[in-house]
Amino acid sequence: MSEADGFENRDSTRPGRAGKGANTPDDDADPQLVAQGWERRFVTDGQRGSEVIDLYRQLGFEARLEPLQPEGAAEDCADCRLVQILHLAMVYTRRA
Repeated sequence: MSEADGFENRDSTRPGRAGKGANTPDDDADPQLVAQGWERRFVTDGQRGSEVIDLYRQLGFEARLEPLQPEGAAEDCADCRLVQILHLAMVYTRRA
């Protein structure tokens, strides 16, 4: 979609991205894990995390869950921030 369609691209360095709030997979990745070859995949809730890890392992990946860091949580919503920190986890994978 373009500006002519009424959608504005606020981040000229990333075509199609909507600016600060639109993260790419590595925006919130732990730099130490990335240096060890881990890739940030997505955020999942803690209850589904073990299912996701099992699935990635069946597909031939090493997989791990990491708690979300408070600095990566939503700043403008205290309740959202609390849910993100307490109930969500980041999935990382790398080839086995």
